Amino acid sequence: MSGTLTILMGVLGKFPMAVSSSLGLSAFITYGIVVLPGMTWADAMGLVVIEGVILLILVLTGFRSAIFNAVPPELKVAISVGIGLFIALIGMVNAGFIQNAGGWALSWASTGSSSAGRC
Repeated sequence: MSGTLTILMGVLGKFPMAVSSSLGLSAFITYGIVVLPGMTWADAMGLVVIEGVILLILVLTGFRSAIFNAVPPELKVAISVGIGLFIALIGMVNAGFIQNAGGWALSWASTGSSSAGRC
């Protein structure tokens, strides 16, 4: 669905921008809520539909834009940088440059270590 809407956004709207609203919230529902005991796939689909309806209401009322415009530009940049650094950290752990040092601590991997892909 996101791919189709992205193509439509570029072709019809002349604004080539990826459209994937509430993708993070869908991931949270998938990996945070659906794994709870007693949840079924039908419950998960219902939650995604409810999430979509809530997002639609926020967009149609203009509340989403008001929240987005209330965030200072510096904070938007800081959030983007933080997400980029987090993705880089995941890549360095998967490449084996950084390893788990126990608990939440991380350390540089030893030279010659073949722990690529482990955390």
